[in-house]
Amino acid sequence: AELPAGLTARPVHREDLPGLSALVAAYERAVLGEPMTDEEDLVADWDRPSFDPVRDSVLVLDDDAPVGWAEVFRARQAVVVVSPGAWSRGIGRALAGWCEATARAGGGSRVGQPVPDADGAAVALLRSRGWTSRWTS
Repeated sequence: AELPAGLTARPVHREDLPGLSALVAAYERAVLGEPMTDEEDLVADWDRPSFDPVRDSVLVLDDDAPVGWAEVFRARQAVVVVSPGAWSRGIGRALAGWCEATARAGGGSRVGQPVPDADGAAVALLRSRGWTSRWTS
């Protein structure tokens, strides 16, 4: 998917962990009121035997600062996070498209992502792309 002008994308690397963790914490603080994910959670996901960061992840950078991140696990489960300071720039739309394409390339026909109800913009974006609610918790 095409990113907004001036942004670059590449797979996630281990040395991105501090910046990525800060990105996720900023998102969770803005949407949930407090961070829920820490570096150890991210490392645990990356250490899954079936996870290939080159195939399954993308990090969006504005200069050297991470402003968006996505992963697709086993062609069916997605995680997308966009920095609150970068909302409304089209990053979420680009990452949703990347998730859809990555899932298809892996043989998946549907991809899902947990989205907090408090993130109304993300819910609206995914619905506009034809995504539907499959479960709640």
